[in-house]
Amino acid sequence: MAHTDYDFVGQMFFGYDVEIRSGVSRIGTKSFTVYHEAWQKDQLCVKGNAVIVYYDFKAGQTVPIPDNIKERLQELLF
Repeated sequence: MAHTDYDFVGQMFFGYDVEIRSGVSRIGTKSFTVYHEAWQKDQLCVKGNAVIVYYDFKAGQTVPIPDNIKERLQELLF
């Protein structure tokens, strides 16, 4: 994960269910962005993004996202 950001746009309350909605909002060459929302009592309370980098741990560097993974990510596009 390279970056996250969240905006708290409404108050949340202890003891009530929270619904998390997530999907892919952008697919790049070496990274993709996941958009998240947290809803409570039919109100949007939090929204944010997480940038995920495709990384080769053995080589110690970022690498292009393979086509088969990009295809699966495209199924999750908002």
